Amino acid sequence: MNDNALDRADAAEEKVRQMTDKLERIEEELRDTQKKMMQTENDLDKAQEDLSVANTNLEDKEKKVQEVSFFFFFFFF
Repeated sequence: MNDNALDRADAAEEKVRQMTDKLERIEEELRDTQKKMMQTENDLDKAQEDLSVANTNLEDKEKKVQEVSFFFFFFFF
């Protein structure tokens, strides 16, 4: 009986070690995923800023084209 109890205790300890190892791997994966998510959020913020600047530049250029078109029409027609 005593040997059986020791065997069960050893098996339980091994199971705890396996579960602890698995938990550590999952926690590491979670940290990696969180880092990737933060980087993706930073990339998104940068892309949105770049898009905003590009849209502003486009609007400015469209206004200039309209001004040039107006003056061209006014002076040549």
